[in-house]
Amino acid sequence: MYQDLSFMNVPLPEDVLKLKIYGDYAGAQKMIRYFLEEKDIPQALRKRLEIEQEVIGVMGGNEYPFTYDEALEIMMIHLRDFKKEELDHLKEISAADWIYIDGEVHFQRRFYENLIKTRPDYAKRVIAENPRG
Repeated sequence: MYQDLSFMNVPLPEDVLKLKIYGDYAGAQKMIRYFLEEKDIPQALRKRLEIEQEVIGVMGGNEYPFTYDEALEIMMIHLRDFKKEELDHLKEISAADWIYIDGEVHFQRRFYENLIKTRPDYAKRVIAENPRG
């Protein structure tokens, strides 16, 4: 479905933003529905919230399946001499894509593959090509 992304410049209501940042996607969706169905809001905010419903639908789906511990295990199994501090650093510098889901860190489903493709220093340390098998 086509969306006019210019409405992404419209700020989210603070309560929706708090829920999204924490990773409470069900709560954020519920709050968005409340705004769309119960409140008299400007058209620009309505469009922004409609887009946000789709964004949250993707984020809350299977796009970020790996917990911190699962991501660390993938890296330690498949990269020679990988340390926890390295994953912490990759997270801190946004080299490994992550979000909060219900207040816990979750990594994007292709975070390992993306790191191997974009960071030659990690590609050189690969022990196994398939991170899930």
